[in-house]
Amino acid sequence: MKKHYSSKSIEQKRKFIFVTFWNMEKAEKILNELEQNGYRFVKSRFRYFFTFQTSAPKKVQYVFTYILPKDTGPFGDWQILLKSDEYRGNLIQQGYFDIFRITRENVNLQDFYMDRLMYTRRVLIQKTIIAAFMAFVGAYATLTGDYSVIGRLCTMFLFVGGLLALLSYIIGFCSTVQQKKNLIDKYKGKTENGSVSL
Repeated sequence: MKKHYSSKSIEQKRKFIFVTFWNMEKAEKILNELEQNGYRFVKSRFRYFFTFQTSAPKKVQYVFTYILPKDTGPFGDWQILLKSDEYRGNLIQQGYFDIFRITRENVNLQDFYMDRLMYTRRVLIQKTIIAAFMAFVGAYATLTGDYSVIGRLCTMFLFVGGLLALLSYIIGFCSTVQQKKNLIDKYKGKTENGSVSL
């Protein structure tokens, strides 16, 4: 018998989920599992604080997209495609991440995941170059410049911030290697079911 939820019985649940643009699969999996357990995603605040409300358990697929501001590359087309009848994705939230809830059953997201992975790698390369430049400028200015205490603290902050960002982006890029392997393993040999083999 199907359980109905009245406005009085709806409860909210908040959860902290650490998610980066190079590891969105983790958050997607959590949102999928929570909805199957009767908690539907409603919104997120400050990127990491997610709010859910009780609903009828349902098997859906949540997908996250991350696109740089003013980036008009081909990956942006997925923002439109996910809303089409082929995927039936509802845009739940826009922001740092755009979060879609796909209700169509057995939808094949292989092409989306691969395109997103390639786009993520391109963004990581760009951000790694910028972070390396920041770290270099900060280190050079700290070691060679004749600054006041405040000026030296600023140059050290630039160096440390650039270095930490550089390390995180390198770790992120390395994680995409495993993600690609996982995708290949997941979709390997599915041509018999109509999917495209990698």
